[in-house]
Amino acid sequence: MATFANEIISNKGVYYFQVDPGKLFIFDEKKNGLADRVLLFTEIQVNGQVFKIFNTHFTWSGGREVNEAQRRDYVKMKEILESYDEVIFCGDLNTPRGFEIWDDLAKQYTDNIPQDIDTTIDKNLHKSGKDIRLVVDALFTSEHYVAKDVRVVANTSDHMAVVGEIKRKS
Repeated sequence: MATFANEIISNKGVYYFQVDPGKLFIFDEKKNGLADRVLLFTEIQVNGQVFKIFNTHFTWSGGREVNEAQRRDYVKMKEILESYDEVIFCGDLNTPRGFEIWDDLAKQYTDNIPQDIDTTIDKNLHKSGKDIRLVVDALFTSEHYVAKDVRVVANTSDHMAVVGEIKRKS
């Protein structure tokens, strides 16, 4: 996880969702995606305006259905997000639009992924090689921001890149 910006004001938080708190988890493909996950918080400044960005590679369920590990970690993540007055929240949610975690986020924040986009999985680069039609990569904003020209770009990773322009509302 990383944030790249010309002017980072502060990196106030790295929040971990750990498999075994206090111990480094060694990833093992045989453990069905079980791994420590992170929520990275960075404040950046662009043209004198501050943007509060959260990025995650969230807990994976092994499929499209939400599992108990995701529910457990979502409680923690939601508490962190709600402790900030404004939020740009993006990343791989590992849970699709139309399911409980995504839909709960959409109650509080604007889902900026256009509705006509039906997948963020790049079948040409994803290890399954299948045409998986799920939007799992998110760009949510609180009422302080507006996102425009949001789109996905293929051939960047096993998931498509979510690209757009975010401005502060006046």
